[in-house]
Amino acid sequence: MFFSSCANLEPLYIQNDEVQKKIFNMRILPIEGRYGVFLKNELEETFGRNDDNKRESFVLKANLEVGTTSVESFNIDGTGSRFNASVGVEYTLYEPDGCPVFSESISTTASFNSKSDGYDFGNKASETMAIKRNIEYNVKKVYSRIYHEIKTIKKSTIRPIAPFLGIENQRWC
Repeated sequence: MFFSSCANLEPLYIQNDEVQKKIFNMRILPIEGRYGVFLKNELEETFGRNDDNKRESFVLKANLEVGTTSVESFNIDGTGSRFNASVGVEYTLYEPDGCPVFSESISTTASFNSKSDGYDFGNKASETMAIKRNIEYNVKKVYSRIYHEIKTIKKSTIRPIAPFLGIENQRWC
């Protein structure tokens, strides 16, 4: 009884060649904004880059929001010494036929030092590096989720007609 219930178990960290091929062939759409190019480059570095642009590939769309607002700590004179940089990325993965498969928003936050001996360059450089670290971490965080989604995707064989509309966990696209 125990062995039959564990028949479909798979090791967690073994890479599936078929899924890796699908991820490598994924098209990543251009991303708007100042840090959009950096996010697209990071996605291509993490997922792989295929210049064939085949029609039979998954499509990944990402929207990026960057903000630096809250003060984390203060100096003796009341000025801020550490700030937070937040990055929010909304990912949407589409099948080759245009059906959305995966959609998730991931937000990350990193702090940066604002001390620069009176020069603004130190503030901007440390802010830019904090945002880039956030983007790198955000992409690493979403990779396993997209990998799992592509691995477990199943095509719908039932057409959405009246008696079948109440089936749970059924994808209609």
